[in-house]
Amino acid sequence: ALVILFWTRHYFAAHTLGGQVSLGLIFGGILGNLLDRVRVGHVVDFLYFFVIRRDGGEAGFPAFNVADSAICVGVGLLVILSWKEGSSPPVPSKTET
Repeated sequence: ALVILFWTRHYFAAHTLGGQVSLGLIFGGILGNLLDRVRVGHVVDFLYFFVIRRDGGEAGFPAFNVADSAICVGVGLLVILSWKEGSSPPVPSKTET
């Protein structure tokens, strides 16, 4: 995924600051998870939030790590940037008559 994203980064507004930040978050998250897989053999998820219910059970959100958060924030930022770019009206080109 990292290699494909790197080769196709020009499709993701990489020329803007927001695009660079979002791609940096995605690339950093991918590299962080990849480093865990190489070093430990699996991705280490260490953030887990849950609520203890009255019946003794718990309701929780799936465990995640900082790299997962960076990927999600980067993708969300790319979606917002692409939505923002797609909503602006096209600028007509000037032609000589």
